[in-house]
Amino acid sequence: MTKVNKILVLFLVFVSGATWLFWQVLHSPRVVSIISEKVSSQVKSQIGVDFSFDQVELRAFPPGVRLLGVKYKGDFSDGVSISGLNSEVSFYFNIFDLFLNKVTLEDVSIEDGILSAEGVLPSGLLQNGSLDFDYFSKSKSGGENEITYKYVRSLIKENLPISIYNISLKKMTLLSAGAEISIEHLSSSLMKKSISLNMGIRNIPHMRIGGSHFNQLDGIELEGSWNKDDIFVDRAKILSGLSSIELKGNLKGDLSKKDQLTHFLDGVGVIDIEEHSILSTLSKDYNADGGLLTFEVKSSDEVVDPNIQLKVNIKEFESSVINADNLSINVAKNEDVLIVNKIRIEKDDSRVSLKDSVKIFDFKTNSILTNPFRAILKDYRTNDLLKYVNQLDPLKTRISGEAEIKIIDKIIFIESVGDVIANNLKLQFSEGGKSVFDVPQIVIKEIKLDLDIFENYLVAINATGEIGGQKIVAVGSIEEDLVSFKSTGAQVDFSKTGPIVGLDLKGKGVLDFSIEGDQDNLMIDLDGRLKDTNILGFNLGSISGKFSIDVAGDLFAIRDLQGELGQSRYSLWGEINYQEEVELDITADFSTGTYNDSLVIYSNLLENLSYKPKNLNVYYSTRYKITGPADPIKVNVDGSMRTSSISWYGEDFDSLNAGFSYHNGVLDFKKIVLRKDSGRLKGNYSYDIKSELMAYKFNWRGVRPKDYMFYNTLPLGFDGSISGQSEGGGKIGKLKTDSKFYISRGHVGGFRVGNSVAKVSSLNSIYTFDGTFFDKRISFNSRLDWNESKHSKARNSYLKSTIDFDNLKTLMGMVSYHNIHDSAIKGELKGKIDSKFNFNNLSSLDLNLQVDEFSFHRLNFGIKFDQPQSIVVEKGVIKKWDLKSNQSVNRISSKGAGELGKNFTVDNKFRFDASILETFHPKLIRVKGIVNGGSKLTGDKEDLTWSGVTSGDDISINFEGLPAYAGPLAITTSLLNDKILIEKAEGVFGGGDIEAFGSILLKFPFPDFNINFGIKNSKLAFFKKSEFVVSGRGSLIGSTIPYTLGGNFVVDSASIEDEIEDFAEDDEGSVKNTRFRPKVKKLQTKEIFEYKMKVSSNNTIRVKNSLSDIIFGGSGSVVGTMNNPKLDAIFSVYSPKSKFHFKQNDFQLSKGEVQFFGKEEEVNPKIYFSGDSRIADYKVRVEISGRAKDFNMVLTSDPSLSQRDIVSLLAFGYTGSLSQDLTESDRNSLSSSGLGSILFDKFKFNENLKSSLGLKVSIAPEFSEDEGNMIKGRIGSSSESASYRYRSATKVKLQRKLGKSIDLSVSSTVGGSLAAQQEMNLNYRLNNHVSLQGVYELKEEGGDGDNVQNSSYGADLKLRWTFK
Repeated sequence: MTKVNKILVLFLVFVSGATWLFWQVLHSPRVVSIISEKVSSQVKSQIGVDFSFDQVELRAFPPGVRLLGVKYKGDFSDGVSISGLNSEVSFYFNIFDLFLNKVTLEDVSIEDGILSAEGVLPSGLLQNGSLDFDYFSKSKSGGENEITYKYVRSLIKENLPISIYNISLKKMTLLSAGAEISIEHLSSSLMKKSISLNMGIRNIPHMRIGGSHFNQLDGIELEGSWNKDDIFVDRAKILSGLSSIELKGNLKGDLSKKDQLTHFLDGVGVIDIEEHSILSTLSKDYNADGGLLTFEVKSSDEVVDPNIQLKVNIKEFESSVINADNLSINVAKNEDVLIVNKIRIEKDDSRVSLKDSVKIFDFKTNSILTNPFRAILKDYRTNDLLKYVNQLDPLKTRISGEAEIKIIDKIIFIESVGDVIANNLKLQFSEGGKSVFDVPQIVIKEIKLDLDIFENYLVAINATGEIGGQKIVAVGSIEEDLVSFKSTGAQVDFSKTGPIVGLDLKGKGVLDFSIEGDQDNLMIDLDGRLKDTNILGFNLGSISGKFSIDVAGDLFAIRDLQGELGQSRYSLWGEINYQEEVELDITADFSTGTYNDSLVIYSNLLENLSYKPKNLNVYYSTRYKITGPADPIKVNVDGSMRTSSISWYGEDFDSLNAGFSYHNGVLDFKKIVLRKDSGRLKGNYSYDIKSELMAYKFNWRGVRPKDYMFYNTLPLGFDGSISGQSEGGGKIGKLKTDSKFYISRGHVGGFRVGNSVAKVSSLNSIYTFDGTFFDKRISFNSRLDWNESKHSKARNSYLKSTIDFDNLKTLMGMVSYHNIHDSAIKGELKGKIDSKFNFNNLSSLDLNLQVDEFSFHRLNFGIKFDQPQSIVVEKGVIKKWDLKSNQSVNRISSKGAGELGKNFTVDNKFRFDASILETFHPKLIRVKGIVNGGSKLTGDKEDLTWSGVTSGDDISINFEGLPAYAGPLAITTSLLNDKILIEKAEGVFGGGDIEAFGSILLKFPFPDFNINFGIKNSKLAFFKKSEFVVSGRGSLIGSTIPYTLGGNFVVDSASIEDEIEDFAEDDEGSVKNTRFRPKVKKLQTKEIFEYKMKVSSNNTIRVKNSLSDIIFGGSGSVVGTMNNPKLDAIFSVYSPKSKFHFKQNDFQLSKGEVQFFGKEEEVNPKIYFSGDSRIADYKVRVEISGRAKDFNMVLTSDPSLSQRDIVSLLAFGYTGSLSQDLTESDRNSLSSSGLGSILFDKFKFNENLKSSLGLKVSIAPEFSEDEGNMIKGRIGSSSESASYRYRSATKVKLQRKLGKSIDLSVSSTVGGSLAAQQEMNLNYRLNNHVSLQGVYELKEEGGDGDNVQNSSYGADLKLRWTFK
C-alpha cells in the first residue's frame, strides 16, 4: 500500500468514527432531553402547543427526524383544541433546502396514537358524534361554509408555520365531537397545483346524506386529488358489515359555480339491508326485513342536470311490499326524464319483468308521469308480488302472462294483455286452513284490477277467464276484510277447478255464483245446471238447483236440486257438514230410478261389494235419507222403493217393493215383495259388506214355469203352481240354506201329471236333495259332498231315485209340449238307481241301476228292452254293464268293463230313424234319414275321456222358419269330451249346394257355437210368391243366446210376385178388426238367433205384380232377431226395364230408391220414384217421395194441366175441361166407363184372364172432335148439339200374345155418341229396332139415322232408334 493510500484510509476511518460518535451523542438521553426542551419551547412559542417526545432518531437519507413517545396539547382562541399521544412522529426534509434559507418539510408522518381534536372541522359537519354531509349542500356562493380549492389551499398555508408538502397519519384514533374514528391511514399532499388525499378510516359515526340516515360505518377508503379545475376520486370505498360501496369519478369546474360543474361518476356497491338499512325510508315505511343489495351507478354531464344510469339488484329481499329472491331495477335519468329501463323480480323459479322502458318522472315540470307500462309475469305468486295489498292476501295464485299497469292519483290500474295463466288459484283466509276454492289452472282472457290501497284499502276486480275451456266472467271487490264476487252464466268444469271448501266436487255446465262476506261470515251461493256431476264420490249425472256454502260454519247446503242420470230422475235436498269429518244429512227422492244407474250413482259405496247381480234391469221409485259420515262403511241410509219394471237376464217381473237401510256397512232389504203374473215372492235380505256375510228368508206362491221366458225358450211342456220357502245365511260358497218346494196342479197341455214336493238344503259345500214328483212317478233322494277328499275312502255322497211312467207320451210331453198331442207316441219306463260314492273319487262308487221295463215307439222309430236290464258297480269295479235293444233298424247298446279310477271302458252304440228328432222341437216338422254312431267313455287313474262319432246319410230336414228345405244331407260329427266337431256337413239346401264345418262346445246352460257355412244357388222363399236365388258364406257364433247368424250373401236373382195387400196381413191374417179380438197372453220367449248378415244385389231383384214391374239392385244388412228381422239397406231402381201400372197406363221409371232403416221399430222405408207415361195427348210425370206409410205425390204434365185434370186423366182417361165439351149422356157414359175400369182393376179380372186364357183386357174412353159442330158454334147456332165439340164412347180392347214376337189385339167402341168402330191389329217384331203392323178397321159413318159401314186395311213399318 502506498503512503497516500494509507493516509486516505486513516482519514476515512477517522471521519467514520467521528460520525458514529456524533451520531451516538445525538441519540443519547441527555442530548435528546436538551433537544426536546428546545423543540418544545420553540413549538410553544410558535403555535401555542405543548410538545414533547422521549426519543429522537436522525435519518440521513432522506434527511429527517423521527420522534418517539410524542405528546402534544394545545388550546386556540377560536375554540379549537387538540391533544394527542403518539408513539412515533417523523419529519423528512428536502435535501436541497439545506442550501436555501428556508425550512420545508417534505413529509410529516404521525403513527400509532390518539388525537383528540375539538373545533377542527367546520361547524355543523360533525355534531354529537354524527357526520352531517348536508353541511356542504348548505354552502352558498360567498358564504362562510363555501368550500373551494383556493380556500382550502390558503387555509393550509396560512395555518401551518412551515411549509409541508405531505402529511400522513397511520394507526391513529381521532376523538372529536363525541365521535371516535379509527384512522388506518390518511395522507395528503400539497403539490404545486393540486391537493391529493389518500385515506382509510374505520368506525365512522352515524351519517346523514341527502336526508337519508346511515348507521355507523365500518370504514371509508378514499384516493383522490383536487386542483383548480377538477376533483378526481380515483377510488372511494365505504364499508359497513357485509355492505360496501365503491366509487370513482371526477368533478370539473369551479365549486362556487355549481350550475357550471360537470362530472363523471362510476360506482358499485353491496348493501346488507338487514344489518344496515341504508334506505332508511324503505326501512321505516315498508319494513324491509332482509336482503343483499348490489348496485352499479354511472353519472355524467352537468351536476345540476346529470345523466344517470343506475342498476340495482337485491337478493333475498323481504318487505311488506314484496318478497323476492332477486330484485333487479335499472333506472336512467336522461335529460329531464327519469326512465325505468328494467324491473325484474325473481322468486324461486318464477319472475316478473318490465317489458319496455317507461318514463316515470319529469324533472323539468317536477311531476310524476302516469305513463302505462307493461309487465311480464312467469309463474309468480301474487302474495310475493303484491304483499303490501293485504286485501289480496286470501287470493293466492301463480300468474304467468302480460299486464299493463297505470298509476293515477294513488290508484293502481292493472289490465291484462292477451291470455294470462293463473295456476293453483286459491281463496284461503288462513295458512293451512280450508281453501274456499282451489283451481289448478285458469286462463284469464281479460282482467282489470283497480287497487285503491294507499288510502281506502279497496280492490276492484273484473275478470273473464276459462277453466278447462269453460268461460267464466266474474266481477267483484275486496274492501278492508269484506269480499264480494259475482258471476252469471259461468261455464264451469269442477274437475278442472278442484275442490270447493275441501269437498270433492266434479261436474260441468252453466253456473251463477256469488261470494259475499268477510272471513268470519263468508257465504258462497251457487245456482246452475251441471252434467257429469260427482259430489263426495256420488255420481249424480246432470243436475240443476241451488247450493250455498257457509265457509265459517263449514256447511254445504243443497236446496231444491233436480237431477237425472241415464234414465233416472230425482230430487235432492239437505246439508253436508264438512268440518274435521264430513257429515251428511241429505234426502233423495227418485221419481224414476234404474238398477244400472244406481250402480253408477253409488259406485263409491258398492266398490267393495263382491257380488252384484248381473243383467238386472230395474225401474223404480224411491225416497231415502242419508245421514252420518261420508264413509262407505259409516254412512247411514234409510228408505223404501217401488218398481215399475224389473227384469233379470231378460226375464220380466211385474213389480218389486221393499224397504231398505244401510247401517255400519250392512245393507238390509225388508218386506221385499216380488210379483210376476200370478206368482209372488216375499221376504228379507241383508248383506254385510265388511264380513261379506249374507242372510235371507223368502217364501213364494203361485209361481208358474210357463210365466218365465227362459223356460219357454225351450219347448218344455210341463206347467204347474209352485210355492215354498227358503232361508239361509253365510258367505257365498259357504252358505247354510234350507228350501222347500211344492208344485200343485201339475199338467202337460191339458193332461194332469200330479203334484210334486222337494226339499233342498246346503251346509258349506254339502247339498241334500229329497223329493217326489208327478204323483210319485219319480222319487229322488241325494246327498252331495263337494269337499270330500280325493284320497278319502269315506263315501259321504249318495243318490237314490225311482221312475215309473206307464205312458211315455206324458214324459215326452214334458220334453216338448207338442208331443202330448202326438198319438203315435207309445211306451213305458220303470226303473231305479241306488248309489253311494265319494264325489271326487269314482273308485269308491257303489252303483245299482235297474231298468225293469223300457219301450218307446213312434212312427218308424221303436226301441224296447225285452227283459229287465241292469248296471252293477261295487267299490269302483264294474260287475255288470250290458244294456241293449234287439230291434234291427233302431237299436242301442251300452257295455262297460274295468275298474273305475284305474282302467275302464264304457262303449255305447246306436242306430235310429232320424224322425225321432221331431219329438225334440215342434218346429222340426219333418226329419228323414238314418243316424248311426257311438261313443266311448274311457278312464284311468288320472283322467276321463269321452269320445264318439255320429254320421247321418240322406238326412232331410224341414224346419219351420227356414226359407227352404234342407236335404238330402250327409253329416259326420265327432265328440271329444265336451266338444263336438263338425267334420262333414254337405248336401242340398233350397235346391242349391250347402256345406258347413265348425265346432260346438258343450257347457251349461248354453253351448258355444262356432260354425261356418256356405250356400250356392239356394232358392229361398221369404214371401208367399217369391223366390230368391242366394249364394254366400255365413257363420253361427256365440256363447249364449241369442246366437249371431252373420255372413255376406249375394242375391243372384230374385222374383217377388206378392201383391201389396199380401204384405199388409199380420201373422193372424187380415189386419182388420183387430181391436175386437180377445187379448191372449203370449208366452215370453228368449230370442235364439240375431241376424248380422250383409246382402247385396246387382240389379237382380224383380218385383212384378199388378201394380209394378221393377228391377232393383243394392246392398245392406239383415239385422234384428229371428222373430223380428229388420232390413237396413238401400235399393235403387234399374230404370231401363222398370215400370209401374195405373189404370192400364204404364209409367216408365227414370229413377227410384227404397231405403230401409234397421234401427227403427216400425218397417216404414223411405221411398222415391219418378216416372213418365203418355196418356192421350199428354206426357204425365209422377214423383213419389217420403215414407211408405206417409208419402207425397206430385203430378205434372206436358202440356201443362192442373192437378185436378191430371187426376181425372189418370182415373177416367179424360180431363175435367174436356168433359165440358161433351153431352150429358157422353159424360155419364165416360163415368160408367171409368168406374168399370177401376172395378176391373180392383177385382183383378185381368190377372185371372191372363193366367187362364192369356188375355189382357182394357177399358178406356175414346174421343173424336166433331168438325161440323165447330163451324156451327162459330156462327152462333143455338141448338144443343151445336154447343158441344166432342163425341165420346167406351173402348174395350182385348190383347193376346200369339208367340214370342207376335201379338194380336181387337177393340170395339160401345155406348156414347161416337159412331161404332171396330179395329184389329197384328204386330210382328223382327228385332228390337224393326217391327211390322197390320191394321183392319170397320167404322160406321153417316147421319140423320142413315149409317154406312166402311172398312179399311193398312200396314205399317216401324223403325226404332235410341239416342243418348
